[in-house]
Amino acid sequence: PGGPTTDPNASAPSFRQQERAMLIPTVIVVIVAVALGIAGLLLGGSGAGNLFDDVRDALGGGGGAPLQVTGATAFDPFGPDRDENGDLAPLAVDGDPATDWHTEGYNDRDITKLKPGVGLVLQLDGEHDLEQLEIDSPTNDWIVAVYVADSPQTTLEGWGEPITITDPLPDGTNEIDLEGRRGGAVLIWILNRGDEPGRAPATIVEARVRGS
Repeated sequence: PGGPTTDPNASAPSFRQQERAMLIPTVIVVIVAVALGIAGLLLGGSGAGNLFDDVRDALGGGGGAPLQVTGATAFDPFGPDRDENGDLAPLAVDGDPATDWHTEGYNDRDITKLKPGVGLVLQLDGEHDLEQLEIDSPTNDWIVAVYVADSPQTTLEGWGEPITITDPLPDGTNEIDLEGRRGGAVLIWILNRGDEPGRAPATIVEARVRGS
């Protein structure tokens, strides 16, 4: 007495009802994914796109997890003093968009007419499987080669073959595929300093590495 009662006429949910109940959450997930994709297209070119980047990263996208860059050094093995604004190199990994590392000014945009190139080395907190290099820069129409090694090297030959030599890069944020290469250091080797007229540098405001 006073306990729950069971309606003898009640029947178990049909297979169709169970199937519909399972389908609804799936549809919701698909709708959310499509909405995020549209938002990314609409916002990707603006500052508001950072919101989409955060959501994408939380869902496991974005070329892997952000890796810790423990240091940055200028790399100029072919220069007269083997250094190029080395005191500014840490500014390329300090997380501050108001600071940067930049090369010296070059009259000819093709740096290889003067020397094989000049670069910036990013040292990681250990070896990782590297997925993506991200570079923020105001420099337009510039070209870089990207190398990966176990640790920073003292000669260009020590880095081996480049993973890639980019097509001319636009200003803004560029994402470069590191193809899952395992390593603890990344070299951004600048071959062409871009289309700025006159004597001009190439500039890296911030560099980030993603992987696992």
